Amino acid sequence: MLHDKYPGIASKVWGGTEETTTVVEQSKDIKNVVSVIQEIADQTNLLALNAAI
Repeated sequence: MLHDKYPGIASKVWGGTEETTTVVEQSKDIKNVVSVIQEIADQTNLLALNAAI
C-alpha cells in the first residue's frame, strides 16, 4: 500500500487539505467584507448624487 511505503505522505496530504480549507474560508470572509464595502460605496454615490441635485 502507498501509505506503508511513504508513511509521511498521508499527513502531508491532510495538511494540504486543511490549509486549502482555511484559504477557502478566509476567501469567503474577504468576499463578505468586499460586499459590505461595495454597499457603502453605492450608498455614498447615491448620497453624492442627491446632494448634487
